[in-house]
Amino acid sequence: MPLVLFACVHNAGRSQMSAAWFNALASPDTARAASAGTEPADMVHPVVLLAMREVGIDLSAAKPQKLTKELAGKASLLLVGEHGRVIGIDFTKELIQIAQQNVGPYCDKILYSRPNMEFREGHIEDLGRAGIANESIDIVISNCVINLSPDKEQVMKEAFRVLAVGGEFFFSDLYCNRRLPKAVKENKTLWAEGIAGALYIEDFYRLVKAIGFTDPRVLSSNQVMILDDDLAKIVTDLAGDVELFAITHRLFKLPEQLETPTQDHDHVAQCEDYGHVAVYKGTIRGHEHVYQLDDTHKFMTGAATPVSGNTAAMVGEEGVSWLSKHFQVTGIRDTHYGLFKDSILL
Repeated sequence: MPLVLFACVHNAGRSQMSAAWFNALASPDTARAASAGTEPADMVHPVVLLAMREVGIDLSAAKPQKLTKELAGKASLLLVGEHGRVIGIDFTKELIQIAQQNVGPYCDKILYSRPNMEFREGHIEDLGRAGIANESIDIVISNCVINLSPDKEQVMKEAFRVLAVGGEFFFSDLYCNRRLPKAVKENKTLWAEGIAGALYIEDFYRLVKAIGFTDPRVLSSNQVMILDDDLAKIVTDLAGDVELFAITHRLFKLPEQLETPTQDHDHVAQCEDYGHVAVYKGTIRGHEHVYQLDDTHKFMTGAATPVSGNTAAMVGEEGVSWLSKHFQVTGIRDTHYGLFKDSILL
């Protein structure tokens, strides 16, 4: 089974949380995650234990471990790969300094021939001030921080701006089943817990479609249960029986290819059928036998799979998507066959 390795310095906080979220959200038969640190701490940070416990994930038995050559060699996907380039953004100057100091030693320890990452001070609402140019990034990744932003529309606009055509915004975040009342949004405790900034899922879809992410796809979705009694009471008192969900989305920037899906009464997005067929080549490391595009599209290596026009674009029609080198897509849009028989649940 493929191993995804999240690595950091102390392996006491974010890498532990990232691996735990991955294992909680990913299908058990597709991949598993582990985490490690170049200078592992003695224990997972107590705040991390509490925060994860509140969303139903128990890390009490987790222990920081050292990043070794042997562990790195076992990883099917080591974030990040040697031949890519990564730019990290954070608004805290001290964190940027610490990260920059560890780039060289970290890359040496994971056997990279040269550093391939840099960290810049900035805000996700204004990536331009951090020097990120238009259409210069292939993939934007975020892990549960957009809900902390007071201007989510601007975050989405910036992600769309910096992505190259064919690129993707891949991220997990917290959402809710209705709009939160003002009292929740003004509660400091709920802001600190990431709950107050949770966006109503239907508003999220309206927002990203208007910006240009025409056909948002769900990779995984899980309801979040608040296990801390005091915190749960605050939410119930202020918002009633609101439901929270942790959702991983994939948003592709394909403005000339994607069509806005229609929706039926069950909120099922209906895509158009042009007779496309996609064959996955098995060339993504760690996914040699199967590739999961979203929660309803699983491609077996070498199998010819009928797909909608939108899905064809996402996996490589006309060589535009970043996934195009990993798929063979046949079919043209000269003939329209109506709605595609498969559907994407939103």
